[in-house]
Amino acid sequence: MSYSKEKKMKDSYLINFSLFCQRRKFNLIEFIKNNKDMKYEEFYKLLIEKNVHPPKQDFYDQCRNKVLAKDDISTNQNIVKPSEKEIKSKNSKKRSYKKNKKQEVK
Repeated sequence: MSYSKEKKMKDSYLINFSLFCQRRKFNLIEFIKNNKDMKYEEFYKLLIEKNVHPPKQDFYDQCRNKVLAKDDISTNQNIVKPSEKEIKSKNSKKRSYKKNKKQEVK
């Protein structure tokens, strides 16, 4: 048997990746966030072991690039974000103002 025939025979019993994601609530982006150093080859082997037909490498690379881009943006935004106390204090002032306004109307 040639290599391609063996591979086709092995792939015939594999579960579709999208079906696997639905049934197991698997999210590739979340998986990549938790395993940033994992390469496509390792991911491919992992899915084959679980009897799942892996997605194409282009799809994996797109998802990985999204995750890495979001990480870069979030690290830059962490410096600019105001503290939670500032946000809470602003909201509490507005609420007390609205309560006082309602009491004046009555």
